[in-house]
Amino acid sequence: MSQSALAEAQRDAPECSSADDCVVLSLAVECPNLVQLRDCGIAVHREVARRYAQKRVNEAICEAVEGLEFGCSSGPICIATGALACNSGRCERPQQ
Repeated sequence: MSQSALAEAQRDAPECSSADDCVVLSLAVECPNLVQLRDCGIAVHREVARRYAQKRVNEAICEAVEGLEFGCSSGPICIATGALACNSGRCERPQQ
C-alpha cells in the first residue's frame, strides 16, 4: 500500500534545482499494539512529500491488519552521514 501510494505521489514529480527542494519522507507505519514498521526515510522532492498521504496510508494498513492475533515490528538502524543533495534533478540522500 505504501509503495503504490509513493509511486502515485512520484508520478510527474518536478525535478529539484537545489538541495532546498529536497526533504526526507518516511514510509513508516504504526498500528498501536500490532504493527510497527520503521524506515530511514527516502529523499524526495517537497512536492512528492506533499502529495504522499501518510495518514491515509497508515490508516488503510491498520484497517487491513485489524483483528490479527499477532503483530510485527521491524526497523533498520539509521545513521545520517550528510545533507540531502540535488544531483541531475533528483533528490539524493547520503549512503547510510
